[in-house]
Amino acid sequence: MTTTDIIINVACSVAGAIIYALGSRITKYRAERRGAYAGRWRGEIFDESGTVEKTDEYQFRHRGDLIQGEIRRLSPQDQTHRRWKMYGRLRGRDFFAIFWSTDQSVLSYGCWYLHQTGDFEFDGSYLRVIEDNVGVAVNPIRLRNASVGRKAQTVAYEPA
Repeated sequence: MTTTDIIINVACSVAGAIIYALGSRITKYRAERRGAYAGRWRGEIFDESGTVEKTDEYQFRHRGDLIQGEIRRLSPQDQTHRRWKMYGRLRGRDFFAIFWSTDQSVLSYGCWYLHQTGDFEFDGSYLRVIEDNVGVAVNPIRLRNASVGRKAQTVAYEPA
């Protein structure tokens, strides 16, 4: 085997490894965007009286029991600059997740526990630590899939 043959073999091996790595990433990327729960979702956080307090838009990727994505605040208007990352799991009809702000200056993070109540809807609780760690605030939250060709409508929250 000549030096030229060795160089060609090494170059082909490196090229093959790069092509394999890119193909794996592309396959994973496509699978996450075609999952049953992938796409755009609308979330409503309710206050104690059942009135919508905050509205968020979620862009989910879904593969297996993993759901991850980004969240952006739609209302109230003075919070529309807020963005979060989210990482969660599905277990049967239950969806639990954690989220954290992408902006270090916005101290916003928490978790939620949701139960699937319809084909395109989850209801549950959003939990966050109260300032100075004096307890946990629990607010009702509803997620609706906004990618299914229908407009998400606000419905008054009715506790179970």
